[in-house]
Amino acid sequence: MTQQTQTTQKAVEMSPKCPGCGANLVFAPDKQALACEHCGNSVAVIATPAMRFPLSELQQSKDQKWENTAVFECGNCGANEVVSSHAMSKFCAFCGSASVVEKAELSGLKPNAVIPFKISKVQAKDKLVAWAKKKIFAPSRFKKGASNKDIDGVYKPAFTFDAQTSTQFNGVLSRVETHTVTINGRTTVQSRTITFPISGTFQQGFDSLMIQACDSIKQRNLDKIQPFPDNSAKDFNNAYLFGFVASQHKRDGVACWDEARKTMEQRIRQAILAQHPGTSVVSFNMRTSYITASYRYILIPIFVGHFNYKNKLYQFFVNGDTGAITGKTPLSPLRILLAVSIGLGLVGGIVALIVLFMNGVV
Repeated sequence: MTQQTQTTQKAVEMSPKCPGCGANLVFAPDKQALACEHCGNSVAVIATPAMRFPLSELQQSKDQKWENTAVFECGNCGANEVVSSHAMSKFCAFCGSASVVEKAELSGLKPNAVIPFKISKVQAKDKLVAWAKKKIFAPSRFKKGASNKDIDGVYKPAFTFDAQTSTQFNGVLSRVETHTVTINGRTTVQSRTITFPISGTFQQGFDSLMIQACDSIKQRNLDKIQPFPDNSAKDFNNAYLFGFVASQHKRDGVACWDEARKTMEQRIRQAILAQHPGTSVVSFNMRTSYITASYRYILIPIFVGHFNYKNKLYQFFVNGDTGAITGKTPLSPLRILLAVSIGLGLVGGIVALIVLFMNGVV
């Protein structure tokens, strides 16, 4: 990247205006650059692979200032969103409410990595329309209006952890053994429970274990649209926020590491016990050492949409990198009743044919 390009990029970070016509710039996923929607001019984003940092730095981290950003809070659902200080946030991305007010300056650990959006809002809407058409029990109003639904690109905060572990373990397991015996000419099967000790050292590595840092999206919905390719993560750059918002973290890195450690140790325990199939645990103890551990505080790209039906909010989510989609739709009682009626009719017809066949009619 030339010195002139770098200078232009730095100037844009301070004031996201097109150097050609002065209109606002937005991050364009298809170009992976800042683009002017007025004159078509584009400005490259300085993109370098995101680094990982030792876990000790996370535990010693302090509040950091986010430059050129503002925080808005929704008075309806409580979601906190971070936007470029030059942008306007009028509606909540998670519930559509206009009860959005600006908060005090954002504090806390600043993200050090971001997975940029790879698909555009138009592409996300196309995927939504295709997804809605497959929901056979959804009401027609939902399906017909899918292309008109508002969706917003939201960066969701998460921590990813890498670790190499070594676990010392010991315990007592039991298993049931069966054998055949003959008593008084009769053959019977007898069983007995035996116990046996286990001990040893177990080593396992973990790569990019992701723990979300806010609760605006339920974990089960996040799991359904994973993965978010960690190898495409870039160093955090404010330019990626132009045209998008980011959810504010609710849990700090230390709390997320505690959850990650519990998840790792649960998987280690399962892996150790899986080496002894068909057994039950009488007692089990283990102590895990983390030989190396590192983290990224990363923003992951998600398109968020919402649909209000009969005073109830339905949300859907699209992976901004892969296009995977999930969500909950309203159900049409008429469509469900029709499907049940057809099902019962088919069952009744099959039963009638069986009866006629058994009576020799067919």
